[in-house]
Amino acid sequence: FYLNFTLAKGLTLNLRSAVDLNDEWRTQQKPFYTPNHPTGFYREQSIRNQLFNNDFLLKYTNNDLVGKHLSMTLSFGGNAMEEKYYHNRVTLDQLQNDGVYNIYNVPSGYIAEPYNYRSKKKINSLYGFASLAWDDTYFLDITDRNDWSSTLSRKNRSYNYPSVSASVLLDK
Repeated sequence: FYLNFTLAKGLTLNLRSAVDLNDEWRTQQKPFYTPNHPTGFYREQSIRNQLFNNDFLLKYTNNDLVGKHLSMTLSFGGNAMEEKYYHNRVTLDQLQNDGVYNIYNVPSGYIAEPYNYRSKKKINSLYGFASLAWDDTYFLDITDRNDWSSTLSRKNRSYNYPSVSASVLLDK
């Protein structure tokens, strides 16, 4: 969803939220006497990926500073992202009965190969942006972003992206 609020002249707040879900169920099957699988093969997999994103952006714009020579845009925002991943799989490298494809078609004494994997990741971010322009000729942009990731050690979980840029429009 997306919401946009005008809080005052030149001041807006944007709120966004999104969910991306992917759910798969797969099978693979090979009959008896298939190359590399003389007694057949069967695999079932279930894969699920969930991605949740929520963010906000507070933005202030003023184009009437210092006799309308100076314009300024200030923004401050944040994002919370969470990803969950699940992968379950059962593999039978041998089958009891040819042509029967399910996880219960196991020869006596054979142990199926189960595989289970789970992961969860969170990244929280805060960021800011300041843009100044003089007579639409001279420009200065300053940005900063800091992320905190759950996949890094507590000691090194935070990382920062600052930047400064200046430019001049010569053909005005």
